Amino acid sequence: MGDFNAKIEKKDKHSDTQSMGPFGTGEKIVRKERLINFAEERNLIIANTLFQKPEKRMWIGESPDGTIRNQNDFIMTSGRKMSKDCGVITNIDTGSDHRMVRARIVINSRLEKRQT
Repeated sequence: MGDFNAKIEKKDKHSDTQSMGPFGTGEKIVRKERLINFAEERNLIIANTLFQKPEKRMWIGESPDGTIRNQNDFIMTSGRKMSKDCGVITNIDTGSDHRMVRARIVINSRLEKRQT
């Protein structure tokens, strides 16, 4: 996991990328290619784009005058099945122009027995 900043548009239905789902914000591309390349090289999924959310639960940062809203913080996981939900927490005041992103993930806790 890490703090990845970029803007991701909605996935083109003809795109062959496996690293994102169909639910981006549809905004202008900024650092998108680097983020997607990073995810694809490491077989990661951009979890924020897998789940359809109302517009108010998609944006993370807001301009001081409230006219510009961005979805620019992303959570990446190692597989689609691992991500159960991902979205913005709207009811916590962080004291900044950013809102918290939360993800529900399932981690396979089965451990292989060591052969001795």
